Amino acid sequence: ASIQLKRQLVFGDTTGTDDLAANAVGHGFRAGVKYHTPAVKGLKLGAMYRSQAKIAFEGEADFDIADPFRGQLPPDGDATSTIKLPMAVSGGVAYAPIKNLEIEANVVWINWSKTFPKDEARGGDATSLTLNLPGGQVSAIPEDYEDTGAFRLAGDYQPNKPRAAMLAGINYDPKPIRQ
Repeated sequence: ASIQLKRQLVFGDTTGTDDLAANAVGHGFRAGVKYHTPAVKGLKLGAMYRSQAKIAFEGEADFDIADPFRGQLPPDGDATSTIKLPMAVSGGVAYAPIKNLEIEANVVWINWSKTFPKDEARGGDATSLTLNLPGGQVSAIPEDYEDTGAFRLAGDYQPNKPRAAMLAGINYDPKPIRQ
């Protein structure tokens, strides 16, 4: 994974930038099952689990602003941060009521609230993206995510396989960031 954070710095009438770029590799797994029930022809059931994956980023931080404000910022150099890609659980059902038509519905629950660690400085319930900056400084960026559930419904009709297809669908996928 790669991450790049850019922010504008403002000291009165003087502006500058901070730029953090980092890379990392994380590990997780997926497991799923699909079942074609013999009791109902054309019915398929499925479920999937995606594990949480911790990613420890290591990169460089660069701070640019004119003097006399430059001394108030950390030095340029190594920076780190850690996030956890969220766990997700999904399930779905597909049914082919007639030849060449399949209708599918599924739901996905994503555990966004565990992406960033709890921030004790913000009361212990809030979460923050913690940046470990050069010179031993730490910056905490509030990131209050909540778990979400996405819902999808789709149809696939192929009247003249494989030459033509008609696809339609709707998707409800709310954003996890609290307003």
